[in-house]
Amino acid sequence: MAFHPLLPRAYVISELNPTITTYSVDPKTGTLTSQLSTFNLTPTTTPSHPAEIAVADTGKYIYASIRGEDTFLTIALSRSGVPESVVTRYKLNGSWPRHFKVTGKSQGKDLVMVALQNSGSVEAVEVDNKGGVKSVGGVPQGVEGVQAVAGFIHLFIPFSVLL
Repeated sequence: MAFHPLLPRAYVISELNPTITTYSVDPKTGTLTSQLSTFNLTPTTTPSHPAEIAVADTGKYIYASIRGEDTFLTIALSRSGVPESVVTRYKLNGSWPRHFKVTGKSQGKDLVMVALQNSGSVEAVEVDNKGGVKSVGGVPQGVEGVQAVAGFIHLFIPFSVLL
């Protein structure tokens, strides 16, 4: 689940049914008050299993990782905070993106570390202000406990070291 930074909206990504469901949130209680929409993530027949979801701090995009098709998505949000369209479906350089973390910004671009569980690697990607995604580095393959590695990178290694 992820929350919009500016609007009373919550987003739930479904692992078994590749969708994002948008809810209204009561700002006083934090209660999900009504379902606003359901957005399909995978127009293909490839078996896919969404894993992680986050909202850009600008409130313009949702980020999502999809296992099976091994992609990182940017999804445009309407002014009312409802998903409109997939802007970028970026094919990652590894398998089974279990978790990702937005680690900061560089020149107005979000820096994201994506843990690739089956590859034992972490890929660093940047997302520009139009939702475009590109790889900017990573950790070598074969690393044990890749989610711990993603946390380690976030906490201890300046992102510029990976560039």
